Amino acid sequence: MGFCLFNNIAVAARAALARGIQRLAIVDCDVHHGNGTQDIFATEPRVMYVSSHQSPLYPGTGRTSEEGVGNVVNIELPPGTSSMHFREMYRERALPALRAFQPELILVSAGFDGHRLDPLANLNLVAEDYAWITRELLALPSVKGRMLSMLEGGYSLTALYECTRAHVHAMFE
Repeated sequence: MGFCLFNNIAVAARAALARGIQRLAIVDCDVHHGNGTQDIFATEPRVMYVSSHQSPLYPGTGRTSEEGVGNVVNIELPPGTSSMHFREMYRERALPALRAFQPELILVSAGFDGHRLDPLANLNLVAEDYAWITRELLALPSVKGRMLSMLEGGYSLTALYECTRAHVHAMFE
């Protein structure tokens, strides 16, 4: 239902599991809910799927009530969501769930279309929000710096540049 032909993050997750990773988390910060990724892993207890996305917005999935087998955390962000609310939701819902799950590896669906300049959505995030969440994920004790990131959405070239740069810089701080 999305803009992708292949679900690259799902392929990477399956490859990691096949190579012996016991628990991994996919964190999807794209403005659209990753309904395909959620569908693939909703019944796979070795994978936690965390998605923050604008709601309502296409594809209309990703309700907070959708929990898989206890491994799905959906964060619905209303149009106009600010940096403060975005970070608060991660602090309250996503980060505690990730700490409890103790993933050995984090895979990031790095969608930067939640940036305030993006023409396809209505969130008010800035590049530093993506740097912040990157640092928070890398600070999870079980992760030990193991993170793979795949570029997803972003339709403002200025925002895409700023957010990609901030995300990558935070990965190597």
